[in-house]
Amino acid sequence: ATELKVPAEHIEQFRKWQFPNDAVTQCYLKCVFEKFGLFDAETGFNVEHIHQQLQGAEVAPPGDADHDDVVHDKIAACVDTNEQGSNACEWAYRGGVCFIKENLQLVKHSVKPQA
Repeated sequence: ATELKVPAEHIEQFRKWQFPNDAVTQCYLKCVFEKFGLFDAETGFNVEHIHQQLQGAEVAPPGDADHDDVVHDKIAACVDTNEQGSNACEWAYRGGVCFIKENLQLVKHSVKPQA
């Protein structure tokens, strides 16, 4: 958030899982996804990495996510190849908002600090 100079009011929205469709939010989500290895501006989303992040290492060891489960299908449904030709921030936002909407409880659990 500091790198992108995200305004405080946006940070408050993000903490409430609210992501307005604007350039600041789009680029913030892109930055977060890139830092976690979930998104690349050239190739898009990595479904395998997203699935592992959502499931957690205790459920599936790295590289061992179950491709037949419902979560995998929901993630794959949110991924596109950017047929629209959007910039990377818009592309990351589109997929990210879809993941969050479809899997909010899993997303919240995956980012919760571990005890």
